[in-house]
Amino acid sequence: MKNIYIEKLNADSNLILKRKQMKRIKVEKMYNCKCVGSIGAWSGIYKSKSEISYAISKWCESGRGTCTPSE
Repeated sequence: MKNIYIEKLNADSNLILKRKQMKRIKVEKMYNCKCVGSIGAWSGIYKSKSEISYAISKWCESGRGTCTPSE
């Protein structure tokens, strides 16, 4: 199944999606992240835990950190 992302639709503002199309739209969450054992903090949009883990390993010198969904 192909995922549809709202920002990639480039659709007219008058577009009305069918019910099946609405179910396919993935909502990406914004996270606030910070490093543990080293200095660093950032915000990012992630679709999965593996993306969060990759970001932590990339941005935290210690390789450890936490990310919590922003409100």
